Amino acid sequence: HVHKISKFNFIILMFLGAMSLLGDEGIWFKLQPCFTGVGVGSFLFYQRYKGQSIIADMQKEFPQKVSIPAKLTKRIEFHMGIFMFSYGLFMAGVAVKASTDYWLFFRTAGFYICSAIFLGVEVVYMRRWVRHNGLD
Repeated sequence: HVHKISKFNFIILMFLGAMSLLGDEGIWFKLQPCFTGVGVGSFLFYQRYKGQSIIADMQKEFPQKVSIPAKLTKRIEFHMGIFMFSYGLFMAGVAVKASTDYWLFFRTAGFYICSAIFLGVEVVYMRRWVRHNGLD
């Protein structure tokens, strides 16, 4: 089973790679993380606008003993949307202004480091939010 985001990334990589080769410029290829981040963030915002939730859909597909409350999933998805959209914009700046070495770092290890920091802050914030709203 191949996820839609994987297909989306593959198409973007092929298209931007071809543009880079035809235009003899690597900037198009370097913009792939920007398009992916902004695209995923925008999709999460759109889902929120429509009143839908990816996490809720996954919980239906893969039921667990303890499900996450809908209020909490909506909040988590909103924060994930902000993170992905912001990281996409950041990667656009890195692609245009920084060297390929910096771009490669933020494309690989930098993304994981930023994601780990985001996740750590999100866990602390959500634990406090759950306690404050009586969901524990």
